[in-house]
Amino acid sequence: MDDKSEVVEPSKPRIFEILGPGLVTGASDDDPSGIATYSQAGAQFGYIASWTLLLTC
Repeated sequence: MDDKSEVVEPSKPRIFEILGPGLVTGASDDDPSGIATYSQAGAQFGYIASWTLLLTC
């Protein structure tokens, strides 16, 4: 009988879980108050203003 348990590897490196939100915030150069404002605007309007991405990219 084999008593070894099966080892499950994580689907992505743990470093991305730790640094993910900070990297996104730092890369976009947003401050904490801006993040709160953008979150509220996104919750209220959703994807309605996504067409503006074509103009800003």
